[in-house]
Amino acid sequence: MNSVIFAALALLAIGFIFKVVSDEEKRNFFRTLVAALLVIGLVSVFTLPVITENRIRHLLDTMAVVSFVLAVLFLLGYIKMDQKIRMQRGELHGGPKNGRAKKSK
Repeated sequence: MNSVIFAALALLAIGFIFKVVSDEEKRNFFRTLVAALLVIGLVSVFTLPVITENRIRHLLDTMAVVSFVLAVLFLLGYIKMDQKIRMQRGELHGGPKNGRAKKSK
């Protein structure tokens, strides 16, 4: 029960912080979170052959899968945030430039 309350408070804190910070800081948060989740997943995978107890092996296996899935989800959020920031800066254009794309009849 305590872990559910802690998780809810953490989500509320992240939601509050996301309202206050800029898009650039949100993008950096996603990048850091993806890197941390990938490190956790890789450490879980590479320590799996060393562990002999089945309960811990199952825990490490589950942790690796969950961390990789969360890393992919947060990577999609990072890509969306990066695309938004680059479009605001004018580095990424929404459509083809004039003269480059020809319409076929």
